[in-house]
Amino acid sequence: GALVRVHELWEPGRLRITVRSSPGIAGPDHGLPVGGHGLRGLAERAALVGGHIESGPGGDGFVLRAELPLDGSGAGAR
Repeated sequence: GALVRVHELWEPGRLRITVRSSPGIAGPDHGLPVGGHGLRGLAERAALVGGHIESGPGGDGFVLRAELPLDGSGAGAR
């Protein structure tokens, strides 16, 4: 039942995404079931295309920011 806000900013050559959780969901140790590779997996996937993410506490909740290239010039672009 967590509420999140997602903000997308399309710029020439890149996409910026910010995801902010509602108060009460304070990050990866929130007690909800988890699987996969979480934030580390997201960071690895972003890096494969020349992007990056950062995450951590923000205000009363948790914030994840991603910046991804759109021009195909990323490290993993084919």
